[in-house]
Amino acid sequence: MSVLRDKASNEEFQRIIQTRIRDAAKQHFHGVATVSCARIRELAAKEGSDQRRRGDRFYCVLDTDMEGLPNHADVFATVPHPHPNQPTTGHKAAWRRERAQLLALLVENVSDPQVFRAGALNR
Repeated sequence: MSVLRDKASNEEFQRIIQTRIRDAAKQHFHGVATVSCARIRELAAKEGSDQRRRGDRFYCVLDTDMEGLPNHADVFATVPHPHPNQPTTGHKAAWRRERAQLLALLVENVSDPQVFRAGALNR
């Protein structure tokens, strides 16, 4: 998942929006989800299973600045490391549960395009 840090300029936000919206007739910029990297990194296994050990992070945030986007980062899902003596089952179900936690975190604070930075991204 592509993200911008809070110090990104309005131009960086506009550029990433334009890059992601390929068909303006079918796609729409709905708003900006604001979340700290620390909160994403806190999403971790609360107990051990055949997929994760207790404390394993579900996601990592890496700086991946791009040309014209010096404040760009990516959120990556981490790869589970199964226990050696247990069969691996339910990978997809586990990843769906982990993604649901990330989505719940993202929707906690979504700003309307008219509100985020006083509507500067719509100009």
